[in-house]
Formats: sequence, C-alpha cells, structure tokens
Amino acid sequence: MKTPGKMWMVCIATVTTIICGFLAWSHSASLAWISAVTQSEKSTILYAQNSLSFLVNKANEHLNVIVQDSSGSVGREPQEVIDRLETSLGDSYLYACVYKDDGTLIASKGTNSPDTFPQSYFFESLLYSDGNALSEINYDNGVLHLQTASLLEDGSIVLVGQDVVVDYVKKLKAMIGREYWLFYGNEEQFVPVMIPSVSEPSFSDSEKEIYRRLFKTTTDSQRPSSEVLPYQGKKAIKTATPLYDAEHWDVKGFLVQVTPDTYWKYGNQRIAQFIWIGALLSCIVAVFFLMRIYNKKRTDASIRMKKIYLVYSMMSFITVVVFVSYGTFGFLPALLRDYETSSVLTNSQALAYDIEEGFKPEISTASSLVENVKKVTGDDYRIFATEVTSQPSTFTTLSSRLSRLVLPLRFSGYSNGIEVGKTTIDRIGYTYGTFAAHGIEWQVFHEDTFVSNEILSVQFFGTILLIASLVIALVFGLVTYHLQDRLLLKNAFLGYLFLAPALIHLIWWAAGPLGFSLFLAFRRWSVVDPAKPFVGFDNFIELFQDGNFWNALKNTLVYSLYVPIGMMFSLLLAMAVNKAGKIAIALRVLYYLPVVTAGVATTIVWKWIFNRDFGVFNYILGWLGISKVPWLDSPQFALISIMIMSIWQAIGSQLLIFLAGLQGIPIDFYDAAKVDGAGKFSIFRHITVPLLKPTTLFVLVTSIIGSFQVFTPVYVLTQGGPLRSTDVVFYHIWKAAWSEMRMGYAAAQSWILFLLLMILTYFEFKLYGKDSWQAYF
Repeated sequence: MKTPGKMWMVCIATVTTIICGFLAWSHSASLAWISAVTQSEKSTILYAQNSLSFLVNKANEHLNVIVQDSSGSVGREPQEVIDRLETSLGDSYLYACVYKDDGTLIASKGTNSPDTFPQSYFFESLLYSDGNALSEINYDNGVLHLQTASLLEDGSIVLVGQDVVVDYVKKLKAMIGREYWLFYGNEEQFVPVMIPSVSEPSFSDSEKEIYRRLFKTTTDSQRPSSEVLPYQGKKAIKTATPLYDAEHWDVKGFLVQVTPDTYWKYGNQRIAQFIWIGALLSCIVAVFFLMRIYNKKRTDASIRMKKIYLVYSMMSFITVVVFVSYGTFGFLPALLRDYETSSVLTNSQALAYDIEEGFKPEISTASSLVENVKKVTGDDYRIFATEVTSQPSTFTTLSSRLSRLVLPLRFSGYSNGIEVGKTTIDRIGYTYGTFAAHGIEWQVFHEDTFVSNEILSVQFFGTILLIASLVIALVFGLVTYHLQDRLLLKNAFLGYLFLAPALIHLIWWAAGPLGFSLFLAFRRWSVVDPAKPFVGFDNFIELFQDGNFWNALKNTLVYSLYVPIGMMFSLLLAMAVNKAGKIAIALRVLYYLPVVTAGVATTIVWKWIFNRDFGVFNYILGWLGISKVPWLDSPQFALISIMIMSIWQAIGSQLLIFLAGLQGIPIDFYDAAKVDGAGKFSIFRHITVPLLKPTTLFVLVTSIIGSFQVFTPVYVLTQGGPLRSTDVVFYHIWKAAWSEMRMGYAAAQSWILFLLLMILTYFEFKLYGKDSWQAYF
C-alpha cells in the first residue's frame, strides 16, 4: 500500500523533533562535562600551588635554621654565613647577600644577585617582620628563582636565591601529568618564563589579550580561573592561579596549568556516541509505530483502534524515554563522578609526594601541615597515626560536628599506593583519597558539590525533556490518527494555538513552581550554601517536631475565625447597598477602596490607629473611661488587632461578590414571598441565604485560603510577636526561607499548608453540598 506524502511529512517532522531533542540534551550534557572537568582542573592547580608552598616552607625553615645556628655571628662574619648557605644548598644555590637596614650591601657571593633588592617592597616588608624567614619568586637576568630572606637581631638582612623552579616544574609534570607554564609580572604586564625542554609557554600576539583577561579574572577572584584555548593545533584547558609576594599582597606572577584535550575529550566523544546511537534507534522506532498507527487506521476505524493508537503513540517515543532517562540518571552522572575520582587520585598523589619529600616530623606537626594545606586547596583532611610517633594520634580539619557524621568509606579503586572512593558527610557527597607516609595515614576529603550540582542541572533538563517527549508523542500520534481529516486537524491546531499563552502561563507560574517546591522539600537547599543534598523526609520529620510551626498553625486557625465574622458584616452591607438606590455606585467605590490601596500603606495607618499612646482606638476608649489597651504590644490583643484590620480590608471585595449574588436572585421570589405575607427575616432565611449558597461558598473558600496566606499585616505590625502570638504559618515559612535561608524546610512547610488547605476546602464543599459548587462547573 502506497504511503501518501502527508505521512512522510509527519515522519520527517518526528525525526527532526527527536534529533533536536537529543542535540539539546547533548548540549546540556557537554556543558556539564566541560564545567566539571574545568572545576577539577582548578582543584588540581591548587595542589600544584600547594607544592610551591611546601617548597617555600622548606626554604624558610632552612634559612631559619642557618640563622639560628649562626646567631650573633652574621653581623661580625657575614661571609662565613654565606659560605654555609652555599654549602648546604648545593646545586640549587644562586647567590647569598647580607644588607644593612639602610640597604647597604655588606657581603655577597654568587651569580644573578639582585641589584634592586634594597628598593623592593620585599626589603621593606622584611624590616617590619618578626625575624622569621620569608620567600617570594623573582625574575632577574632571565632566571626565575626563589628569594628567601630573614631579618636578623642587629637589623641586617640576609638574602639567599635558589634555582629551584626548574625542579619544581619537572616535579609537577611527573606528579600530575600536565604541562605547566610560568609568567612573571601582574595581570597587565607579564612575560612568559622560558625553561628549555621543561616549560615553554607559547601564544600569539592576538592571544595575549585573552591571557590578560584570564590573569585579571584569577587576580580579582583570588581563585583559579580557566578557559579553553588553542594549544598545538588543538584545544586545551588552561587554568591560571596567581603567585603572590611574601606578604601575600601583590601578584608576582602566574602559574598556568595546560590540560590538553587528550585528558578530557573522551567525555565529549562518549556523549556524542551515546546521543547518535539513541537518536538513530529512536527515529527508527518512532517511524515504525507511527506507520503502524496510520496503516491500522486505514484498515480499522473501530473503537478498539482509538485505544490502540494511544498505546502506539506512547511506544513511538519509548526509545527516547529510555535513552534520555538512562543518560540523565545513569550514564552522565557516572561519567562525571569517574572524572572526579581520577582528579582526586591525581591530587592525592601530588600531596603524598610533597608530604613524603617535604614533611619533617622533627620540625613541624602533621596537624599544622594539614591546616596549612587546607588553606591552599580548600579540601578537608583527616590523619591517623599508624606507628608510635611524637605526632598526634588523630586529627581532622573537619569540624567536631562534621567529624561525627562521616559515614563508612566506600572503596572505588587503588593506584600507586593511593586508595580512592566515596563517602558522605552530613548528607553531602565526598570523594576521598587515602595514603600512608611517615607512619601516618592521611585522608583527603574533596567535596563533590560542584559535580553534584552539574548533575542536578542536567537532571532538571532531562526531566523536562522526558515530560515534553510524552506530550509530543501524543501530539504526533493524534496527527497520524487523524491525518485524513484535514478540517479536524486545522481546528485542533487553531484551538491549541489560542490556548497556548494561558497554558504556558499556567505551566510557568503554577505547575512549574509547584513541582520545584516539591523537589526542594526533599533537599537541604540554601541560597548561601552550594551543597544541596537529598535529605529524604528529614524536613518533614523536623517540621512535625517543630513546636514553633504548630504554634504558628494554631495562630493561623484562630486568625481565620475573622472570615465568618467579616462575611456576616459584608453580607449585611451588601444588602444595604443593594437597596441604596442612586448612591449605590458611590458606596461600592467607597467600600472597595481598601482593596485597591497599597497594603503596606494601609497597614502603617492601622499601626498608628492601634498605637498605645496616640492611637485613635485608645483615644475613644479614654472618652469612655477605659484604660489604654496595648493592642500590638500584648500577646492577648495582638492577634485580635490584626483580625480587626483584616475584617476592614476584606469587606470591599466580599461586599461586591455578595452584591453580585444578590442582584442575580430573581425579584419574583421576593414579590411572591411578600404576597404570601412573609416577614423580612423569613425572606432572608428562606430565599436570600439558600440562593446565595454558591456565592457564599466562593467567598468562604477564597477567604479561608487568603487567611492562611496572611503576611503583610503580620510583617508590618508585629513581625510575629509579641512572644510569637502573631507568628502565623505564612510568616513562619517566609522566615525559614529568607531569614534562616532554609528553602528546603520552607518548601516542606508550604506543602503541609497546601495539604491542610485542600482538606479544609474539601470539607467546605461537603458542608455546602453539590448544589452549591456545581454552579461553577
């Protein structure tokens, strides 16, 4: 049977939609991948910078020892101290100098000694130092080296230069496996430092502005910054971090870590392979089932076929659902976490090498070492003594609370003496690395929050894509089923086109936020904390144990009692306005003014009305010989005061609704009742009240919901006080969200409030009966 062109157009549209969907998911996944890789490289360069800190500490400790051993003799015999420095430093020695406090050179030996040292900020900083050695890098005569200096007791300064940068870069390449470039200068004026066959920065003049921007970003943020830039005809992630002077004040240079695409390109390749396999299979399956719908419809138009077409419609996108679900919740998270684990392994290897080579138990303690490492890397550490040493048996940089919340370590792999795996601390995922050195077990804890958030962003997008796939499947199935009914398709298209703005508005402002709040309710979500771990029902458990929440709920229930009182006043006023004749329009405007007036402004006016010393209420009570009432300052009267104000605010809207209901009652009913001799109360009871039931139900439901959402009067008048007597649920939720910054806990409270309102609304509908609410359907 020949397939018409219309069906082929549907198939082409389906294939195009599927490919576009997969490409959109691929873009989201690729962004998450490159973001996670970039963040890992930023973490790695911090460990490279930490290696430089070890080098600096080693140089400082060495000079301190020399100075202490030569105490009192440096000023008398400076050349002897210089000779000792030359002997002890060996091949790394460049020069040593001794200066008076006025900058006069006393003695020197070696090559590349700096002529401008007495005019430098380094020299000035040393004059005001405590005598401990300080170090910073210096670039002079084409040699980048480490300067270490110390202020002596007699006010003179000893300076030593070491050629250790070459070995430092070689060690980084061996430990971490990346290329490392060094630049000397600040973010505006810098020069590349060439180390033949070790580090040879290369870039064109056109790229210099890019590096200037990269260096400015990392200087301003004081954190590593990365960009994907050209490298040897390919791409590489270049991560820069500033190198500061001895006082950690001015930038002396930059360390750039070059990560070629061979390290991270495989992730993009695997994502691309996954996408194209999924797209190809999905297109084949979708076309197959849509063709089945079309052919079945042409041969069978029975009722049973209408049910089958729904099944076939969903089956046409089943492959899309499977691939997107697996990619979103399985494939990509595993890919990102594997790279995170390999990054922690690399960082742990670098730290293990530094500790093995640079840690001197006889000079410093392991606890002080890990505290200093944490300042550079931002990771947390835990140490355990495995042998009897002078070091502390246990120590951790984790807080005492967090150290008690470390769950058992889950082993993932082992390489070069480093064990890596996963653990959870206070519901937050961590990747750990463990190694042994100097009779101590060292544990590195790297927080996985960044990767988890990237995974979460992809899962958000993937979930939206899954929902959209199901809707699109039904649309294409419907189009295929009714392909021969051109008029029906045209009318359906026009109808949904006009419906689209309202539908988009409903999804964006109602369904979307509702779903997101449900998502938040199961997480510890704060706007100030990047970690947003899944906590299950913890927020709800805490809520049911929170006495303040139940106090707020009690206050809200009491506050909602103003609704029937206000409705009674509104109904009586509506009946009066209904019979007011020509002035009815003016009265309606007058009564409705509180509704259209700014709520904060009217609340401030009421605050003065309730004022204990100058308020209108107490002034009137004084005329009657009644003592002043602390309307807003007493737990006994504060909530009542807000209820009084709320009755006044609600009268306008309730009155207009009741007035519309009264004018909808046929006048014939009243005339017949009067003919029969019925009194005013009987008419009100037997005609007005029954016929106003739909209107009364509407006013009651909307007013009760509004009373549970009261916020402005509480915030302006009492802010929940005094003694939490006006702490209502909505204000309590607001405080949890924007004062305590606990969005997850606030969302859990919101859902409890939502469920309570649903239950109350259900009983209100039951109370008024079907004849009341069916009028609205």
